[in-house]
Amino acid sequence: MVVLVYLITVLSLVVVVGTRLRLRGGESWWLQLHTGFGIAGFVIWMVFLIAPESSTLGNALVGIIGLGCWWVVSVVGLMLIQTTRSGGGRRVADAPRGSGQLAAGLVHVAILAAWVLCTWAYAVKKV
Repeated sequence: MVVLVYLITVLSLVVVVGTRLRLRGGESWWLQLHTGFGIAGFVIWMVFLIAPESSTLGNALVGIIGLGCWWVVSVVGLMLIQTTRSGGGRRVADAPRGSGQLAAGLVHVAILAAWVLCTWAYAVKKV
């Protein structure tokens, strides 16, 4: 289970970076939120996973903050997909649309499901 959680964490960072690259030049606050919380979530969650449980960085609060960041990334990612799909008004960059849009949506739904799994693993003390 621990290996799966590490894999989900790294893949989630890849999705954050990929989203940023796909929408490069975008000034959307959704994109800024997605990127900021993605980087913060990666750093905080990895510190929690690596730090000994007895240390300050390995305590439950750090884990909860890390998970919270990833939940924000997941939800904001879905909102970002919806915003770009619907045209997004004047704040979203001209994002590529079409089959890439469907793939991005599916990836973000998968990331949300993956963080449900990570939250469960945290709750039952598997990580």
